Amino acid sequence: MLKKLLAAVVVVALVAVGAWLVLRPASYADRDWSAVTTPQRPRPPLWTPSTQQVAALDALDLCALHRAVYPHVEKAEQHGEVCQSWPERDDLEVERVADQRVVETQAYESTATEVAGVEGWLSRPGRCLLFLPAGQTHGLLVSSDLAPVCDDLSGRVARALTKVAGDPLRLGLTPYGEPTIRGTGDCVDLYRQWERRCQEHTPRDVPDDPVDAIREGEADPDIVCSAALAAMDDAAPEVEVRAVTTQRSCELLIGERESGVSIRTTREKFSSESETTLAGHLVYENPQGAPVYTIALGEQQERGTLEVDFVTAEAWSYETDPMHEPEWARPFMEALVTDLLE
Repeated sequence: MLKKLLAAVVVVALVAVGAWLVLRPASYADRDWSAVTTPQRPRPPLWTPSTQQVAALDALDLCALHRAVYPHVEKAEQHGEVCQSWPERDDLEVERVADQRVVETQAYESTATEVAGVEGWLSRPGRCLLFLPAGQTHGLLVSSDLAPVCDDLSGRVARALTKVAGDPLRLGLTPYGEPTIRGTGDCVDLYRQWERRCQEHTPRDVPDDPVDAIREGEADPDIVCSAALAAMDDAAPEVEVRAVTTQRSCELLIGERESGVSIRTTREKFSSESETTLAGHLVYENPQGAPVYTIALGEQQERGTLEVDFVTAEAWSYETDPMHEPEWARPFMEALVTDLLE
């Protein structure tokens, strides 16, 4: 009887050990984790004004341009690099810009239009704005709340520039159609797209082996995007989604700049002590701020992670609060983990 009892205990123990071996995360420590190298992505040469053109822009009479945009103004005053008036209780401003951050912000928030042969970026974030870039760091910004001005801001500025400056190109303003940091296609909707080397997504085959998927996905984010789009199609087919890639990440653009998901794979170690799991893999969730998840391929302190960051589209510019986790986040991540890490 004792022998039978001991035999039963041994059988139960072996079954438990076998189950643990099956269910525990696989170890990939002995795999090749060397980097997969890819060449630096090229960026198109951008229009750059000459020293003489920048000097001409610096010498432009801002208030003369202001009066040409809106002749009905009785008084316009220049303060530093801004000429401003307050007709009919609303303001009209003409500002000379020499700050790349302003150029980047205007590029992201705008629609491109032609203004007297030069590039114009038109936007209405509560008021009408027209920015005329002069390369990556300079430009002219015309802003107003005046309905008569806003109704035809591009046309008014085009006529005013021609009247005050003659040929706007002599000011170093970017010729219409030249490449700019605003980008083209879906990259327009990614903040700082030029600096991040944004490109339109090109479909790729996702490697079956998870180590290969991580290594190759780190070097070629199109692999990650291919998996992410398939995961979105499984988890939330009703969601409108577009994909672009940067040098190291896949960026999903949800709706009309409503939100986004930044995804990348890395060869870094999963250093968290978290024992929480997602789709059978250890996961660390950022306790504060944006919903950011780091998901392990194998065990703690082993190489191979998948990082998923949910943000509002504007949060890419660090100007707004991060988004709340969408309802489809968990099913999406589970589908993505299954595709990339299984």
